[in-house]
Amino acid sequence: LMQPADIVALVSLGSSLTLNQDFTSDKKSLLRGVSRYNGSEGQGFAQGDNGPGRNASEDASGYKPDESEYNSINTDRELFAIAAVAKSLGSINQKKSLLYFSGGLARSGIENQASLRAVVNASVRANLSIYSVDTRGLEAISPLSDATKGSLRGTGAFNGSALQSNMDANFSSQETLSTLSADTGGKAFLDSNDFAPAFQRIQQDTSAYYAIG
Repeated sequence: LMQPADIVALVSLGSSLTLNQDFTSDKKSLLRGVSRYNGSEGQGFAQGDNGPGRNASEDASGYKPDESEYNSINTDRELFAIAAVAKSLGSINQKKSLLYFSGGLARSGIENQASLRAVVNASVRANLSIYSVDTRGLEAISPLSDATKGSLRGTGAFNGSALQSNMDANFSSQETLSTLSADTGGKAFLDSNDFAPAFQRIQQDTSAYYAIG
């Protein structure tokens, strides 16, 4: 979908924010850069086991520490990384788009709110729109969760509380992605295994625009 005038850069977030490929119009270089990404490597700031809405008290797989504060710090670091990207692009006058692939970004109540506002403000000032893509694709939310979680005990799996907990956790992880996109003029692509519409939407939105000074 790249046009001759388009330039693209690749940035990844692991243990640090890394520029993997500077802005270029060379499709072969970009394909080589993207091919180095894979889903088998863990993210440096991944969410812990007890994210928001996690019904840890009914997990029979053993003791798990409360990692809510750890998750809150991780969310801040991810948001600060996006803000850093936005600020670095502020000197470029043209309309810019950030295609942000994420496996969910959960906030803990009002914590992380200041970081989220900072990202939105930096992006708006830089004329940057964020297009969020949930890399988990379409998920089937079940009371028993997925195979990475231990079996439940008690009545949570039968009275609906465990299902509600898992649905709340999934919504929480997607709500931040939606806010980032909506408040910066982009769009969030959630619950889909087809990522092509995200690229198409960016091309449509940036094919024609105007700036008022």
